[in-house]
Amino acid sequence: MIEQTKAELSSISETAQLLQSASEGERDRIWYQRVYRPDLPQLTWRAAGMGMVLGGVLSISNLYAGLKTGWSFGITITAGILAFAVFRLVERIWPVAPFGELENNAMQSATSAAGFMVSAGLISFIPALMLMGGPALAPWQLAVWILSVSVLGVLVAVPLKRQMINVDQLPFPSGIAAAETIRSLHGDGETSSRKARALGVGALIGAVIAYLRDAHAAIFGKLAASYASLKGLAVGLPAQITWPGTVRGVEAEKLTLAFDLSIVLYAAGAIVGLRTALSVLLGAVINWFVIAPWLIQHQISVNGKVVTGGFGRVVGWSAWPASALMVVAALVAVAWQWRAWVRGWQQLSGVWDTRAKAADIAPAQAEVPVRWVTIGLGLTAFVLIYIQNAFFGIPLFFGALAIVMALILSVMTARVAGETDIAPPVGKVSQIANAALTQGQPTLNLMTASVTVGASMHAADLLTDLKCGYLLGARPRMQFLAQLLGLVAGTLACVPAFYLLIPDAQVIGERFALPAAFTVKATAEGMALGLSAIPPTALQATFWAAALALVLTIAELRYPHTRRFLPSALGLGLGMVQPFYNALSIALGAVLAQAWFRRHRASADAYLVPLASGMIAGESLMAVAVIMALLMLGLA
Repeated sequence: MIEQTKAELSSISETAQLLQSASEGERDRIWYQRVYRPDLPQLTWRAAGMGMVLGGVLSISNLYAGLKTGWSFGITITAGILAFAVFRLVERIWPVAPFGELENNAMQSATSAAGFMVSAGLISFIPALMLMGGPALAPWQLAVWILSVSVLGVLVAVPLKRQMINVDQLPFPSGIAAAETIRSLHGDGETSSRKARALGVGALIGAVIAYLRDAHAAIFGKLAASYASLKGLAVGLPAQITWPGTVRGVEAEKLTLAFDLSIVLYAAGAIVGLRTALSVLLGAVINWFVIAPWLIQHQISVNGKVVTGGFGRVVGWSAWPASALMVVAALVAVAWQWRAWVRGWQQLSGVWDTRAKAADIAPAQAEVPVRWVTIGLGLTAFVLIYIQNAFFGIPLFFGALAIVMALILSVMTARVAGETDIAPPVGKVSQIANAALTQGQPTLNLMTASVTVGASMHAADLLTDLKCGYLLGARPRMQFLAQLLGLVAGTLACVPAFYLLIPDAQVIGERFALPAAFTVKATAEGMALGLSAIPPTALQATFWAAALALVLTIAELRYPHTRRFLPSALGLGLGMVQPFYNALSIALGAVLAQAWFRRHRASADAYLVPLASGMIAGESLMAVAVIMALLMLGLA
């Protein structure tokens, strides 16, 4: 087995199977002698530059999509296709060296790190803090916050690589998929060209729709003031087309019943799948066809104001049962995976043992030095404890406790993600774990959980990238450095974009639904203030929602074959904090994607994700550019 040559290990699946089947000592030798390729270019200037540029651009796309839907999307494969297409074009114009597999891998590591910057709270905890009237952060403060939280996650992932990837050979399915994509891109030029074209077509569609909806009428309206002949062109697409009529005597507009023209929502539905999308739609139907008319007709008060319709007032009530659905579903799912959590806990005792074992023959420059991690974690922990206190008034003890919890849950999250490809919702776990200590202090509950979530997501992301690099023969040190560069790029891009899109709390629930913000806010208030935080009329609904989540989640975990017939509790909860037009668009996108799969599975497998990703990126980037242009023209 050891004598097998690198040329014979051309298949990613073959490499993975070979490494899994070998003994631990033999596996190390096979990897270092037959897979590891230190002689190939990796974190070159062009890979680093392209990773930072694409990461910054796609992080804005992920931010915009997350503000609308409550989800963030993996952008690693999208970045790989884009970078490959760009360098292919450059190679045809200038005689440069071909863009290699390991350069693409390093570039993807930087890009994915930048794209995951939203997990540090930009689509959930920070807007929730704004809704609660918490401390306002200056741009530099927000930048320091999200960068520090993200660096913590990247650093804690490094010591786990040896055990989870080299020894345990955890699959990290997204890492395998990324490695397969890179290998196919660099091995089949025609396939990669077609995927790049699909991504480009999607981006063009998204950009054109965003321009016609958000800018065309305003720009030509201004021009028509000087050139009357252009007046007829001052017509654009509407943001929504409101349904006619009423539901139980309530106007459709008050119930957010409309068709939305945001292509991001349709593309999101295509990516998340039919079951989740239909569950979101069902939750929205319950909220807007049953709950909202009842609230309006019975003149129910929320936070001292009678509900008369509209997104913000209705969700102020429905966020409570929605949060119960998602919290209980998350807790049951976490408890069901207790074996993986126990294995993660057991690894904490050896988390700092990154030294090569006797069988290892890796050169010292391959792995990330222990001193980098030790010094980096010490400095990052100090900064985070200080800024939690300085920015949010969190006592030093609680700030330190948040760091410890982030380290522990990052290990366990990475373990679960490695085994299942799904990062568990540790934010809810953290908020509940903090409940006894943060009673009466919702801001403390909210922001300490933000540390846990951001660090955990980045830890799982780096390990997924390291799995990809492990199968391709990359140097882990180069991927670690690439991720740090990506964090810087994501911070520089996301922070200005965030303040441009969310200048104040008034746009939350109007321009953007921000469903994640409403649910973490409700959870923080419920955990900190107890049942008194829940509107009395919502209390019974919250208990019933918790019971429903318990039944649905246990049923799908205990009887997996019934899963496709059961609604997702998480999807139901998310649908209850979405405008109906959002949920409808998401469901329509999933139905169209399913129809494509049934009609022609091969083409759907190849092009659905690039096409949908392009649509999300195209609309997101154009929407941000439009806002900037309108501000400069004095039209916004």
